[in-house]
Amino acid sequence: MIAVIGLVSICIPAYKTRDLRLAIASALAQTYEDTEVIVSDDSPASAVADLCATFGGNVRYLKNWDRVGRGRGNIRNLIRESKGKYIKFLCDDDFLAPHCVKELVNLAEQTPSARLVASLRYYTDSEGNPQRVDNQLGISHNTTMMGKDLVRFVGTTLINPIGEITTPLLYRDDLFDASGEPWNFELDGTPFYGLGDVALWIKLAQLGSVKIHAEPLSFFRYGHDSNSSPDYNPEFIYLITDWFLVLRHIARCGLLGAEDLALGAARLRDLYQHWSDRFPQLGPLLAEALSSLRQEFNIVC
Repeated sequence: MIAVIGLVSICIPAYKTRDLRLAIASALAQTYEDTEVIVSDDSPASAVADLCATFGGNVRYLKNWDRVGRGRGNIRNLIRESKGKYIKFLCDDDFLAPHCVKELVNLAEQTPSARLVASLRYYTDSEGNPQRVDNQLGISHNTTMMGKDLVRFVGTTLINPIGEITTPLLYRDDLFDASGEPWNFELDGTPFYGLGDVALWIKLAQLGSVKIHAEPLSFFRYGHDSNSSPDYNPEFIYLITDWFLVLRHIARCGLLGAEDLALGAARLRDLYQHWSDRFPQLGPLLAEALSSLRQEFNIVC
């Protein structure tokens, strides 16, 4: 796991080509010069490879055969093959502001204790037009948080305050497990199939502080053909049920008192009930989840 000091690996897990050219172009347009751009392709066809070839040697193309989950194996392939001190993920339908990497590297270098460095982000429509800024933490200036405070926020609100993997800058070495293999989307041995990003933020926040840039530096494309859509993502239900795993893990870490845990459980109930018409199986799963929390943590919920 030898990383080149100062190098940022901009890692693009690719499956679709509709918006991939813009994603790659935004990676290549970064004002921070010490970067490599890597595309890992787990699609069954050649369209991604053909598109990457048009960028010549500016893009390192990889074919990924670890097609476990919706892109999870692809992300692990990128972690394994990257060479940078830092990794900046970029989903194939998102894109970056030109100064994104430079600003995040500056924050990371200024705050060595931060193991998770992120920024605000734009939600865009399917054509990439910014619609609104996502600012779940309500910050107005560059902010440093204690990692445990971010984790506690997640546990009481069941909100992802960082966003998808496109948003932060990460230390490559933090993305390997004790065996030297890329992290496998799990906490305490429990796999996450929907909220792998949230699980990763929790893992990293427990290693140090969190630094957040107050300017939106990435663009998250929200649409009918993204994993955030239940019509497109057959594993969408895990974006709901994984919140139970998140809440349980944070409680087991001792970061939630009884009142905070009860608040998180109430949020869990609201979330399951909101989606119960679409996923009727959530009714029994909610009863099971709440019963488990009552028995393990002796709370009223």
